[in-house]
Amino acid sequence: MHKLQPQRSSLTCSTSMLGSNMICGTYLDGKTSAPKTVEVHFGPETIRILGLEETLEVPLRSVDVSEALGDTHRSILLGDGARIDVPNSPELDRIGGRHGVFSLVDALERRWAYSALAVVFVIGVCWAIVTISIPIAAKHLAAAIPVKLDEAIGTNGLKLLDRFHFEPTGLAEQEQTAILERFRPIVQYAQSDHQFRLEFRSGRRVGANAFALPSGIIVITDQLVELSANHEELDGVLGHEVGHIVNRHSLRRLLQSSATAMLLATFTGDLASLSSLAASIPTVLVQTGYSRDFEREADRYAYEYLEFANIPARRFTDILQRLEASHGGGVEGPLGYLSTHPPSSERVEHRSN
Repeated sequence: MHKLQPQRSSLTCSTSMLGSNMICGTYLDGKTSAPKTVEVHFGPETIRILGLEETLEVPLRSVDVSEALGDTHRSILLGDGARIDVPNSPELDRIGGRHGVFSLVDALERRWAYSALAVVFVIGVCWAIVTISIPIAAKHLAAAIPVKLDEAIGTNGLKLLDRFHFEPTGLAEQEQTAILERFRPIVQYAQSDHQFRLEFRSGRRVGANAFALPSGIIVITDQLVELSANHEELDGVLGHEVGHIVNRHSLRRLLQSSATAMLLATFTGDLASLSSLAASIPTVLVQTGYSRDFEREADRYAYEYLEFANIPARRFTDILQRLEASHGGGVEGPLGYLSTHPPSSERVEHRSN
């Protein structure tokens, strides 16, 4: 940086005064907060800065220029820590180049077609992450987490169900014993570290249904037992619920919802509300879809058990159709059947057995 002859100490210069080789700007020396209005003249190998106590001449090779971004001001960065904030100008591209990421953003911003394509691309990436990548990652992560965590998650689950949804069972002891006897080989087939337990309850307005808690507890309602035509049909239902537990669906849903909340917080920048996002938005956006995927996976597990036990697969299919018919209007609240289960027409792949 070279100092030339003394120059006027003040300069009146409008930011609209742009020429082919001159631009007005605000000089900051990097040591004080006092700005100074200057003129910047561009030469073949140097820039000349007028408006300071002494005119400065700076080699272009020692100058850096911030990247362009829309119509925002750019900075000419001098070697001694000083900078000059100036309006965007083609001259700045000549001395500073347009090679950074902000230059790419600026180019895209000026072309609506590219901007629209970028928006579609981002939406597509988010969709792929939420519907494909996160479920796959959650499945592998859940497999690496000890079963004891499932037990901790499901400790109070049955108490909450009893408080809000169930009443004591009215099934005869003999009927309970018969179902428990058939439940034992299903548990043995699972070969899981979970501590399985079958509980009988009256379903109140929940009606005919069965539920699997992550701790290994399976609840079956009196209404479902009454709906079944035989115990082989109940074997299919119980195999389905064991499939939920073996495949760690509760833990995977928790992991997926948490990851989706993190993704949303990253894009919105609102990390402070991460807890509320985890509790609301991810559930609304993806829980139903994931639950249906899990239901299909549990269906496959049930059919595999029925094949192993030499029980016709149509037993499970029959009770599924009857179960859906019994919930023709759906069930209000979080235990609704139709809100999470695929239609029976999608669940008859083994009906011909």
